[in-house]
Amino acid sequence: DDYKVVTMSYYGFDFDDNGNMIEPDSTEMLVNVYSLKSGSWKKAESSPDYQSVASKGGPAVFVDGCIHWFSRRTIDQKDTIVAFDLAEEKFREVPLPNSID
Repeated sequence: DDYKVVTMSYYGFDFDDNGNMIEPDSTEMLVNVYSLKSGSWKKAESSPDYQSVASKGGPAVFVDGCIHWFSRRTIDQKDTIVAFDLAEEKFREVPLPNSID
């Protein structure tokens, strides 16, 4: 068994002279995974296709080895569920139920 810690950091935001956040057209997300078993950090695959994966501090759910978040596709602004697989250390998209589309 291995326990992992996942950190997600967004880069690319800036602030104007009044201290208001300016959201650019694109941001970069840096994902790092700490493995308790190996005792080290590793850079994981980032997810440039989704926004708000963890930036708003919304709830996440752990199911079947994946952490799931409600998110939005950057390309078409459609809501979706994004999952981060802890074993593969990769993101994938989970289809929404038809009633939410």
